[in-house]
Amino acid sequence: MQHNFSVSRRFSVVPLLALSVTIVVGCGGGGSKSDPDPTPTPAPTQAPTPTPSPSVTPSPDVSPSPGVSPSPGPSPSPDVSPSPGASPTPTPSPTPTPSPTPTPTPTPTPTPSPSPTEEKLGAALATLNQNDNTINDVVLRGSDDAWVVIYDSYRWKATGIPQSCRDYLTERTAINAPINAVAFAPNDGWVVVSNTNTIRAEGIPTAMFDQLVQIGNTSGVAVTSLAIGANGSWVIVVNKNTVYSANIPTAMRNRMLDSLTAGQTISRVAIGSSSSWAITVNVNGAYVVGVPDGLFNALTTIDDGTSTITGIALGKSGSYAVTYAKNAFYVSATRGR
Repeated sequence: MQHNFSVSRRFSVVPLLALSVTIVVGCGGGGSKSDPDPTPTPAPTQAPTPTPSPSVTPSPDVSPSPGVSPSPGPSPSPDVSPSPGASPTPTPSPTPTPSPTPTPTPTPTPTPSPSPTEEKLGAALATLNQNDNTINDVVLRGSDDAWVVIYDSYRWKATGIPQSCRDYLTERTAINAPINAVAFAPNDGWVVVSNTNTIRAEGIPTAMFDQLVQIGNTSGVAVTSLAIGANGSWVIVVNKNTVYSANIPTAMRNRMLDSLTAGQTISRVAIGSSSSWAITVNVNGAYVVGVPDGLFNALTTIDDGTSTITGIALGKSGSYAVTYAKNAFYVSATRGR
């Protein structure tokens, strides 16, 4: 079933544009230190052994009685000389009591950084709404409802996306680089366009990557929306008035061509499972096929007002999200990975 929300304008022909990619693409050192040669310890010099007096026999070791003078007669005996070659017995030094080894204070084990929280998309959108952030885009992956929300131009929230994509988005946020568009492929492929036409991608269709390279090398153009579906299908929207695509449903391709021929701008595109697709045009118009009734009803309500649609996403088995105005939204999606 195809639902059409369109705004007619004067016929105009949209020129084709080209694209470009800026690919963003460190060292250590050290030294060594030699210990100085130790100062050698001189060997102890042995004291010369005195020659004993040959004519004197040492007195036996007899202790005199207290208070009694020795008998007169022989001269007192000289000091006893040690036997040749015998070293005097040194007085042993007292063994010092070793100081007790201090018990080291254990180093606390650092707490590892927690893994990203599996946040529900609806809860994330509600938080952004309550904090009065500006929501710029919302994206779902058709195979498992992995999602990302871009807000305040260069900030984001996500669940289930590839770690390499998460790392790149973190780099972009660190330098306040505006994030123009994000898309996920069913096989963990992804593409991010920031700073108008700076492109980083992994695992996306080759033809799509080549087209993005051309766009990135063309001045005066900006990628404004992206979508990747099953079977190598993809869409690139440039300046809201030029479309590149491959392997998408014929009805979707024809609808985009008709809208551009009628002078409408294409703001957002989405490709879901089971050949479902959605296109938003002008301020809040939309064309959809195969989408859940909840999304159709939400688009009808938005179309009755004056708010601008800022994002539209189709996920797995009828999941969807649409954001509009500053931070309003409709969503029906679960994390299924």
